[in-house]
Amino acid sequence: MVLGHVALYGSLRRAVFSPAAPSLDGLARHVGDCTLWGRLVDHGPYPGFFLTGPDDGGPVVADLAEILHPGFFAVFDALEGFEEDDPDGSLYLRQRTVLVAPRMEVWVYVSNHRPDDPEIVHGDWARHVGGRAPW
Repeated sequence: MVLGHVALYGSLRRAVFSPAAPSLDGLARHVGDCTLWGRLVDHGPYPGFFLTGPDDGGPVVADLAEILHPGFFAVFDALEGFEEDDPDGSLYLRQRTVLVAPRMEVWVYVSNHRPDDPEIVHGDWARHVGGRAPW
Protein backbone atom coordinates (compact mmCIF):
# COMPACT_ATOMS: atom_id res chain seq x y z
CA MET A 1 0.00 0.00 0.00
CA VAL A 2 1.44 3.37 -1.02
CA LEU A 3 0.79 6.08 1.55
CA GLY A 4 1.94 8.84 -0.72
CA HIS A 5 5.22 10.58 -1.34
CA VAL A 6 7.18 13.27 0.47
CA ALA A 7 9.62 15.88 -0.83
CA LEU A 8 12.72 16.20 1.40
CA TYR A 9 14.56 19.46 0.72
CA GLY A 10 16.85 19.83 3.75
CA SER A 11 18.98 17.79 6.12
CA LEU A 12 17.15 14.56 5.22
CA ARG A 13 18.40 14.67 1.62
CA ARG A 14 20.77 11.89 0.61
CA ALA A 15 23.32 14.50 -0.51
CA VAL A 16 23.54 15.91 3.05
CA PHE A 17 25.48 14.05 5.75
CA SER A 18 23.34 14.40 8.89
CA PRO A 19 24.40 12.00 11.67
CA ALA A 20 21.60 13.21 13.96
CA ALA A 21 18.83 12.79 11.36
CA PRO A 22 16.49 9.82 11.75
CA SER A 23 16.73 6.97 9.28
CA LEU A 24 14.14 6.47 6.57
CA ASP A 25 14.69 2.68 6.78
CA GLY A 26 11.35 0.89 6.81
CA LEU A 27 9.42 4.16 6.79
CA ALA A 28 10.15 5.50 3.31
CA ARG A 29 12.38 4.78 0.34
CA HIS A 30 14.24 7.16 -1.92
CA VAL A 31 12.68 7.31 -5.39
CA GLY A 32 14.77 10.02 -7.05
CA ASP A 33 15.19 13.75 -7.34
CA CYS A 34 12.38 16.26 -7.59
CA THR A 35 11.81 19.98 -7.88
CA LEU A 36 9.44 22.14 -5.85
CA TRP A 37 8.44 25.73 -6.48
CA GLY A 38 9.00 28.07 -3.55
CA ARG A 39 11.54 29.88 -1.40
CA LEU A 40 14.31 28.12 0.53
CA VAL A 41 15.74 30.06 3.49
CA ASP A 42 18.55 29.51 5.96
CA HIS A 43 17.20 29.16 9.51
CA GLY A 44 20.75 28.55 10.80
CA PRO A 45 21.17 24.84 11.52
CA TYR A 46 18.35 23.83 9.18
CA PRO A 47 16.47 25.18 6.16
CA GLY A 48 12.99 26.56 5.85
CA PHE A 49 10.78 26.13 2.81
CA PHE A 50 7.89 28.39 1.84
CA LEU A 51 5.44 27.52 -0.94
CA THR A 52 5.08 30.29 -3.53
CA GLY A 53 3.74 30.86 -6.98
CA PRO A 54 6.04 31.10 -10.01
CA ASP A 55 6.33 34.90 -9.68
CA ASP A 56 7.51 34.85 -6.05
CA GLY A 57 9.96 31.97 -5.80
CA GLY A 58 12.11 29.62 -7.79
CA PRO A 59 13.00 25.97 -8.17
CA VAL A 60 13.98 24.15 -4.97
CA VAL A 61 15.94 20.89 -5.22
CA ALA A 62 14.63 17.97 -3.15
CA ASP A 63 14.65 14.20 -2.81
CA LEU A 64 11.45 12.33 -3.57
CA ALA A 65 10.62 9.51 -1.15
CA GLU A 66 7.77 7.02 -1.20
CA ILE A 67 6.14 6.64 2.22
CA LEU A 68 6.01 2.92 3.10
CA HIS A 69 4.70 2.87 6.66
CA PRO A 70 2.06 4.93 8.51
CA GLY A 71 4.62 5.40 11.32
CA PHE A 72 6.48 7.80 9.02
CA PHE A 73 4.18 10.65 10.01
CA ALA A 74 4.66 10.18 13.77
CA VAL A 75 8.46 10.17 13.44
CA PHE A 76 8.78 13.05 10.99
CA ASP A 77 5.98 15.21 12.41
CA ALA A 78 7.88 15.09 15.74
CA LEU A 79 11.19 15.87 14.02
CA GLU A 80 9.70 18.85 12.18
CA GLY A 81 7.79 20.15 15.21
CA PHE A 82 4.41 19.69 13.51
CA GLU A 83 1.45 19.51 15.88
CA GLU A 84 -1.72 18.65 13.98
CA ASP A 85 -3.85 20.02 16.84
CA ASP A 86 -1.78 23.22 17.14
CA PRO A 87 -0.78 24.50 13.70
CA ASP A 88 -0.11 28.03 15.01
CA GLY A 89 2.38 26.63 17.54
CA SER A 90 4.05 24.29 15.04
CA LEU A 91 7.59 24.90 13.79
CA TYR A 92 6.64 23.37 10.40
CA LEU A 93 3.32 22.49 8.78
CA ARG A 94 2.76 19.29 6.79
CA GLN A 95 1.03 20.25 3.54
CA ARG A 96 0.23 18.82 0.12
CA THR A 97 1.64 20.41 -3.01
CA VAL A 98 2.25 19.53 -6.65
CA LEU A 99 5.86 19.15 -7.73
CA VAL A 100 7.28 20.96 -10.74
CA ALA A 101 9.07 17.73 -11.73
CA PRO A 102 8.01 15.01 -11.74
CA ARG A 103 4.48 16.38 -11.90
CA MET A 104 2.77 14.72 -8.92
CA GLU A 105 1.21 15.53 -5.56
CA VAL A 106 3.40 15.08 -2.47
CA TRP A 107 3.64 15.93 1.21
CA VAL A 108 6.12 18.64 2.18
CA TYR A 109 7.01 20.27 5.50
CA VAL A 110 6.58 24.04 5.12
CA SER A 111 8.25 26.44 7.53
CA ASN A 112 5.86 28.21 9.88
CA HIS A 113 8.26 30.89 11.14
CA ARG A 114 10.95 33.41 10.16
CA PRO A 115 10.14 33.97 6.46
CA ASP A 116 12.63 36.86 6.38
CA ASP A 117 15.68 34.69 7.10
CA PRO A 118 18.36 34.80 4.34
CA GLU A 119 17.13 33.25 1.12
CA ILE A 120 19.11 30.44 -0.52
CA VAL A 121 18.63 31.76 -4.03
CA HIS A 122 19.94 28.67 -5.87
CA GLY A 123 17.39 26.52 -3.97
CA ASP A 124 19.73 23.68 -2.97
CA TRP A 125 20.37 23.06 0.75
CA ALA A 126 23.04 20.40 0.06
CA ARG A 127 25.01 22.87 -2.06
CA HIS A 128 24.49 25.60 0.54
CA VAL A 129 25.97 23.54 3.41
CA GLY A 130 28.61 21.78 1.31
CA GLY A 131 26.95 18.36 1.77
CA ARG A 132 27.19 18.40 5.58
CA ALA A 133 24.44 19.43 8.00
CA PRO A 134 25.63 22.33 10.18
CA TRP A 135 24.58 20.61 13.43
